[in-house]
Amino acid sequence: MLLKGIEEEVYAGTPDGDILGLSPRVTSALDGFVCEPDARNLEYTTSPATEYSSVQAQLQERRDTLARYLAENGYALIPGSCMSLEHDRAFQHSTPGNPYHARIRELYGTDVVTTSCHININIEDPDEMIRAYRIIRMEAPLFLALSASSPFLNGKVTGSHSTRWQIFPKTPKNVPLFTGYSHYCDWMQKKMCTGEMYNVRHLWVSVRPNGVQPLEKLERLELRVCDQIDDLAVMLGVIALLEARVLQILEDPSLDPLKVSWGNAANRESALVGMSEGNEMAAALNSLDAGFHDWRTGEQSTVRRQLEMLIDGATPVAEAAGFAERLQPLQCVLKNGNVAQRWLRQYRAGKTIRDIIKQAIQRKFTCAVEQKCMM
Repeated sequence: MLLKGIEEEVYAGTPDGDILGLSPRVTSALDGFVCEPDARNLEYTTSPATEYSSVQAQLQERRDTLARYLAENGYALIPGSCMSLEHDRAFQHSTPGNPYHARIRELYGTDVVTTSCHININIEDPDEMIRAYRIIRMEAPLFLALSASSPFLNGKVTGSHSTRWQIFPKTPKNVPLFTGYSHYCDWMQKKMCTGEMYNVRHLWVSVRPNGVQPLEKLERLELRVCDQIDDLAVMLGVIALLEARVLQILEDPSLDPLKVSWGNAANRESALVGMSEGNEMAAALNSLDAGFHDWRTGEQSTVRRQLEMLIDGATPVAEAAGFAERLQPLQCVLKNGNVAQRWLRQYRAGKTIRDIIKQAIQRKFTCAVEQKCMM
C-alpha cells in the first residue's frame, strides 16, 4: 500500500444554505484549517498514511471538528462544489494584502470559489511519477464523473453535472503530458519566467506531479479533478480506485499513453492532450452518462463502461493489497447516480434548489447512495 493524503475544500454558511465568508474566523479559532483566497473557501488536510482506517479517522475528525464549531456558532457545512444559491458575486478577500491572492482575484474572479477534494498518492521515482501522471490524466474524467456534485450555480440549473470543472480556470493552457522529469522541470521554469504561472503551485490541471519542492523533488501524484465528496465511504472508494490504479501502473512499465498504437506518433502527444480535455468537458457535462474516448484505442466508449472496466481491473490489485472492500461504494454510485444526478432528479420532481441544499445539510453529509446500499 502507498502513502496517501487528502486536501478538502468546503463551504460554510447558514443552515438555510447561504454560503458566507467564514474562513478567517474559523482559521483563527481552529488549528489545522487554512484560508483559500476567497473567504468562502475553507481547506484542511490529512497527514500521509498507508492504512485506510487512518485516512478515514483523520477525515472524520476534521469534518466533525469543523461541523461542531460551526453548529455552536449557528452555522453549518454547505454541500456541493459550486455556490448553488444566489450569492454575492464580488470576490471576498480572506487575507487582504496577499499578492498571490490579489493576482488570483484579478485573473479569475469568483470562478475559483469552488470546493473539491485533492487526493495525493506517494510515488518515489520522479520518472515513474511522470508516467503515472500521463495515465491518470487520461483517466481523470472517470474520477470526476464519480464525484460530480455541482449541477447548480447562483440559484439556477446550469446543465452540467460538474459546473465547477466547467468554470474552474485550468492554468496554464495546453499543459503537456511530459516525457519525463526533466521535461516537466524545464517546462515549469519557462512558464514561471513568462509569467503564465505565478509560482510552482499555479499549475491547475486535473492531475499534477507535486511535492514540498516540486522542482527539486517530486514525491506525490495529486488528483485535483474531483468535486467535493460528502459521503466518506464514497470518498474512500475513490481514493482506493486511484491507489489501485497507481499500483497497476507501477507494476506494468508498458502502460504509457505516449506508447499507444493508435494515431500518428508525430502528433500523438497533442492528440492525447486534446482527447483528455474533451473527455473532461464531456464528464463535467454529463458525468456517468457521458461519452468517452479510450486513450488506448482512440475508440468511442462511455464513462460508465470505462469505470466498470477500471474497477474490475483494479479489484484484484486492491484484493492483493488488502483494501478491495473500499471499492464497493463505487458500485452503488454506478447504480444509483452521483450527487449531481440525485439532486437533479429531486429538482425535476418539484423541489427547489434551496430545499435540496437544506435537506443535504440536515442529513449532515450522510450520502443517499450509502443509505441505499445499507438497506
